[in-house]
Amino acid sequence: MPSLPKDTAEAIDTLKFGTVDKIYLEFEEPFWDSDNPGFEFLWSNDASYKESDWVKSIFGFDGVLKQPNILLGFIYGQAAR
Repeated sequence: MPSLPKDTAEAIDTLKFGTVDKIYLEFEEPFWDSDNPGFEFLWSNDASYKESDWVKSIFGFDGVLKQPNILLGFIYGQAAR
């Protein structure tokens, strides 16, 4: 098997992998607008939050196709472990 071109091999070596988990939330009735079924979070550096707070690793929730009562969120990094 031939080796990869040097540029390709170097690009692959720089890739980083991390942990990402899905969070599904199911509600009896949707409270969100079905035309815009999602929202993202913007976290501040407010002193009431600690850097280790896992909730700051959630970056948003989106609607799930053909599941009108479910939101799907993602959490990443150390908090996802």
